Amino acid sequence: MEVRELIARLPEGAVGPLCDLEPGAHVHSVELVERARSMTRPDVLYLLPATEPLDLTPGQPVLNCVLVGPGSMAPDTVAPERLNLLHSRTLTDPSELYERLQDLLATDDAVCRATERLVAALTSDRGLQYLVEEAATVLGNPLAVVDPSYHYVARAGFEVSPDDNSPFARVTREELRYGTILEDGVDYISGAGIDDELARTRGSIAHRNELLDMDTLMQQVMVHGVCLARVILLARTRTLSPVDSLVFSRLVPLIGQELQKGEVFTAGSTQMGAYFLSRLLDDAHPSASATQRHLELLSFKPLSTLFMLCLRPRVGTLDTCTTSSIEQQLQPLLVHSLVTLHEGSLVVLVSRSSGPSLTTLDKRTLRAVATTNDLLVGVSNAFADICEARRYLSQARAASRYGSTFPKVLDDDGVYHFCEYNYLEMLDLCSEHKNLLDYCHPAIETLWRHDSEHGSELVETLFAYLQNGCNTARTALLLSIHKNTLLYRLGRIREITHNDLTSGEDLFLFQLSIRVLIFLDLLEPRTRPRTSGDLRAAPKDKHASR
Repeated sequence: MEVRELIARLPEGAVGPLCDLEPGAHVHSVELVERARSMTRPDVLYLLPATEPLDLTPGQPVLNCVLVGPGSMAPDTVAPERLNLLHSRTLTDPSELYERLQDLLATDDAVCRATERLVAALTSDRGLQYLVEEAATVLGNPLAVVDPSYHYVARAGFEVSPDDNSPFARVTREELRYGTILEDGVDYISGAGIDDELARTRGSIAHRNELLDMDTLMQQVMVHGVCLARVILLARTRTLSPVDSLVFSRLVPLIGQELQKGEVFTAGSTQMGAYFLSRLLDDAHPSASATQRHLELLSFKPLSTLFMLCLRPRVGTLDTCTTSSIEQQLQPLLVHSLVTLHEGSLVVLVSRSSGPSLTTLDKRTLRAVATTNDLLVGVSNAFADICEARRYLSQARAASRYGSTFPKVLDDDGVYHFCEYNYLEMLDLCSEHKNLLDYCHPAIETLWRHDSEHGSELVETLFAYLQNGCNTARTALLLSIHKNTLLYRLGRIREITHNDLTSGEDLFLFQLSIRVLIFLDLLEPRTRPRTSGDLRAAPKDKHASR
């Protein structure tokens, strides 16, 4: 141990230098000597009675000496050359000082051995989990690394027996099931002021965790001023000792190195972008300031309009090889974007400069990728605040789910936009509490019952008519019937519903009612509903009429 560090660990002011200490002077043991000439080794700290003359043997290396006992030399005493001379100020008993210094050296030796093992784990290239497992073994207690959103990144020593009903065991079983510190734990950390204390402290903090009923050590892993993780040591197996605290303080920077070595947190790296996006999506209440710091670390500046995309296979799951291939195919779309694998789906945060919808090139790319890989692609509405990515991802997932469940509601090219399926989510949520038939317009219910009794297709005819903008020529073409047949059916619809089909309000309610019947599987139209884009793409008929 360096002499300066050894003395610094004694009570403040107990021992002080009488000269400028030789830089880098290290000692490995302490010896009590009676005469100065007995001091011969530069790696020993000698304790010499203050009454003894400093008559050193000429030509000796730089030695280290503390003058102890009554008659201790004055602070202005001039030390001989090649002697790191100190004097005791308050610890005047040689035996007491000797025991204290021996304890400190023994502690340092234990810390050095533990640190050597941790460094070996770091340089083994076996990853963060291995380093954490080695550290938990060295420290003899459970150890965990959690990210700023309180998700476990790595952990070791958390095994609990089935009959263990301690607070630690109960909490651990729940948290290991979900891979995260749960709401009660997060509330406790916040309420106990641990977040604030960690933010103020560069080193570790000791805290008695009342929720777990045990002592803990915690410290943040900081990179470029951003907290990337927290390391937590729990005193489950044995009491935390001063050696544990010192080893822990040396472990945290090693964990930071391991995280960076794996390129998870390398500025601008794909891995860091994927990690950032994944954690942002996991965080129900992301901090705007923390998110901004992470974006700066990423060197990623989102453009004004954002979209969330969710890509998942129609059958099976995404493997690493398939995911990599899909990302390559998506390259034209991934400019100014972030991508990650999240909960079994490939998720993309698309950043664009303007417009309420994706560009034509983006849409073409998505359709091609969906077709080539047999994927279901959900697209959210546009949004501006990246902290709302989680909310808009739920839109993309909903679009994918409803689009694949009701493929006849829109032309099925595998790409589903939430704005075209949001009414289905409303119907789905409403159906959990109400009978949707209660919201079906009586005129449509009457028309549907007429079809059921007479084998007619009046509801589907009305549906096609409404979906084609009330254009009789396009509707007749779509239904593959003569225009006069269509006009006859429309006349029957007016008779049965007692409605002339001219009120925009009525037509809206009819449209909604027919979609309720489709949602409830009471109607399966042969024709597909149209969007404005479908209508624009339809062949023009110069004789089209309304």
